[in-house]
Amino acid sequence: MSLMLFAFALATLSLLSAACTGTNQPIELGRVSFSRSIDEGLARAGRESKPAFVLFQEVPG
Repeated sequence: MSLMLFAFALATLSLLSAACTGTNQPIELGRVSFSRSIDEGLARAGRESKPAFVLFQEVPG
């Protein structure tokens, strides 16, 4: 039973991570646009002489 649950969780996580790697970004609310790439975000912050806010999301487990 636990092996089936583990396999299901692994399959779900792989599908979610595959969905997040696309180039289409979700529509952001407000005037702030967030980047999904740390390299692009840091480069843009450097060009605009602005600080960068980095948020790492961790999947618990």
